[in-house]
Amino acid sequence: QQQHWQQQQQQQHPGEKKTPPVSPRGTGKPPLSPGNFVKSPKARSMAAAATRAARGVHAGDKDTGEAHDASTRDTRAAARPSRVSPDDENVEPNIRGDGSATKQARPKSILPSDDTDADAGVRVPGARDDPDLRARIDALRAEFVAARSAHARVLERLSDRAEQTDRFVAAAVETAMARTARVETERANALDAKVETTLSSMAERAERAAAAAERAERYRAAASGRLPVEPDADAAGGCVPCRFQLPDGRTVTRRFAPTDPLAAVFDYVISAGGAGEGEAFRLVTRWPRTVTELDDGLARTVRSAGLKPADTLFVEKLEKTAA
Repeated sequence: QQQHWQQQQQQQHPGEKKTPPVSPRGTGKPPLSPGNFVKSPKARSMAAAATRAARGVHAGDKDTGEAHDASTRDTRAAARPSRVSPDDENVEPNIRGDGSATKQARPKSILPSDDTDADAGVRVPGARDDPDLRARIDALRAEFVAARSAHARVLERLSDRAEQTDRFVAAAVETAMARTARVETERANALDAKVETTLSSMAERAERAAAAAERAERYRAAASGRLPVEPDADAAGGCVPCRFQLPDGRTVTRRFAPTDPLAAVFDYVISAGGAGEGEAFRLVTRWPRTVTELDDGLARTVRSAGLKPADTLFVEKLEKTAA
């Protein structure tokens, strides 16, 4: 392995002798490579001792070894070709690991510079030197101008379309608002008319009801005015107490003289509210069922009609109304 490593170093650096890398004893670290053996003072001293031992130099001759190392470095620097001049202002120092300084070229800008190019004597080719490049630049410039014009036209069309859309939306909103206002107005007018009609009908019904109530009151008053005087319970001629069940559920009682006409009994029912104007009715008993109608009430009396004090007379309205 050592011979193989020396052959590789001889091929890479002809005319020089290399020693295998030496790892610091007791550190447990891998061997240092030849390019990095000068990173620490201990490794540098060990590498210098190994170099002197390989060349037959005594370890105690420190000055001789250092001089030999310096000469070796000078020889290597002279053997390597230099890409730049040491006096070039574009060269900046490169500090090696062992403290020695070399110079390396600064990266040159590709942009044209009057000072640098004039001093170096180098002329950067431009568009004037290449007609095809000039034509391509002109074509790209024309394409860019056309694209910018097209983009401006597209923006103008979009702006016009946005304005048209705004006007359309504003008109649609205005139309919808007008339609809504018209519908609401019509609905309000219809509701007002309906309310007015309802109020008018209610007023008419109230008037009719008031007129009917007034007529019914006059009708009852007229019937009450035709009634004979109610006899006392201990009248000498006797009396017939009659108990009436009205259609609305009320029960009324009145005494009649046996000689009173049967029409007075019907007038009392009318005056008590058992029947209205134009309503025909009759008096019936439940058990046994008897019916008393006013066919010719003026000729009949209470006694001849067969009314009894113990009976309850129910007022039963007839479908046929009186003329």
